[in-house]
Amino acid sequence: MSNKKFYDYFMCLAKIENGKCDRSSVFSMLESLSVKLLVAQEKHCIENSIHFHIYSRTENQLSVEDIISMVERELNLNCQIYFSECRSTRNCIRYATKEDFDCMFKNIDSKDFHLNYHIYYWALENEKFSILDGFVQKNFFFADYIESKHAEFRSTLRSVPFYKINVKKQFGNWRDLVIRWYNSFISKGIIKPLYLYGDSNVGKTQFIFSIFGCIAQNWFIPAKCNRDYAFSEWDSSKYNIVYIDHVNFDDFRQEDFKQIISGKMFSIKRKFMSSKFCVISSPIILVGNDEPQDKFKEYFYIVKAEYTNVIYANLEDYLVYDSTERFYL
Repeated sequence: MSNKKFYDYFMCLAKIENGKCDRSSVFSMLESLSVKLLVAQEKHCIENSIHFHIYSRTENQLSVEDIISMVERELNLNCQIYFSECRSTRNCIRYATKEDFDCMFKNIDSKDFHLNYHIYYWALENEKFSILDGFVQKNFFFADYIESKHAEFRSTLRSVPFYKINVKKQFGNWRDLVIRWYNSFISKGIIKPLYLYGDSNVGKTQFIFSIFGCIAQNWFIPAKCNRDYAFSEWDSSKYNIVYIDHVNFDDFRQEDFKQIISGKMFSIKRKFMSSKFCVISSPIILVGNDEPQDKFKEYFYIVKAEYTNVIYANLEDYLVYDSTERFYL
């Protein structure tokens, strides 16, 4: 029997701006060092940030200084890093897989993952809950919990509707154009992506979040850390809005990006998986400080945001969602 010593570590890369990094980049950074590896993502919608939980078994000792150096060098990130030796491999793996069902891993048996992971994939294949189902019987002690999670996971598979926004009172500025774009897009009028630009203090992002924040969990934010794989995690069954803040066109492959924003089929490159073709028909919102490059202008519905010395304390005085007019895109 081999007496070779291994070292188990549990790490967290925390408070990373959404879109700055993805699982595959973190996985690639640690793969060559790890005998076993798991990278899972935890999303924090309110803070618009993500965390990565990482379990790694290595042949050589690592230190937090090693991880900081790799993160800065290979991911170009400056984030909070938590690093410790792993006292219970089982607990670390289960904790990391409690929320992320698309985690990346090698040389780890998925049977050791959190129960939520197994419920999720069982729920995908079983539309209705049954106490007599073999999976439920096998985990009968957790039957009530499984039933609750089954309902929760099945609800995420339903299309999220877009409701028409009725205007009670005009803003009298660029905000009216954003609402006009949205209502036209969902009713198949204007089908171009929205490009909203202007100085950083005019309230662009705040207004977008005020309008669409209620479905923030369904936003897709492309990863800008690797232009070849920026859209690798796009999944039309999970997301219904594409949101890109601090736009920099160099963050994306130019030809692919033109296909995406023009509503045409494009190839999604995915690390460690085969590529796939898709079309994004959902609303795409881009927010930046500068107007778009000339070569892209024809693809966008462009709105320039300018500062107005007005405080909108209650948007309900101006807008109301019309629950009788819903659209599925």
